[in-house]
Amino acid sequence: MLKCSSVEVLKGSEVKQVVDKKVKMSLVGLDGNAFSIMGAFQKEAKKQDWTSDEINLVLGESRSGTYDHLLATIMIHTEEPEKREEEDDWDDDEEFSEYEMDEDD
Repeated sequence: MLKCSSVEVLKGSEVKQVVDKKVKMSLVGLDGNAFSIMGAFQKEAKKQDWTSDEINLVLGESRSGTYDHLLATIMIHTEEPEKREEEDDWDDDEEFSEYEMDEDD
């Protein structure tokens, strides 16, 4: 599972943004295998109407160095998608309301 912060990955890496836009996707929870990461990026970029040339520029740059360079390159070409409103609908006042215990118990 991919667990890294952008600071850790970007330390000591010379990374350039080769396309001036970003794919909205979360890298958290992805399989950390390089091919899985590149495949997930490619799939999401296609869904978001990136051209083959744009995708190939990013993937080519990501393959031009170490694994850390690959991660850093993908990271600077992605951004977290905005939270959907229903994901943030947890009502703290209703938390455990149906499981409240009587004071006598």
